[in-house]
Amino acid sequence: MAFGDGFRRKEIIVCHGLWLLWWLRLKVHVASFQRPEAATL
Repeated sequence: MAFGDGFRRKEIIVCHGLWLLWWLRLKVHVASFQRPEAATL
């Protein structure tokens, strides 16, 4: 039971990390449309 809970917790952390990376990429993508010079940073 404890092992299963730990595995599920790690899975949630990984999924949350991937979601954060996707969100950051999306924000940079939108910012590059609004301000082209921001894409060079």
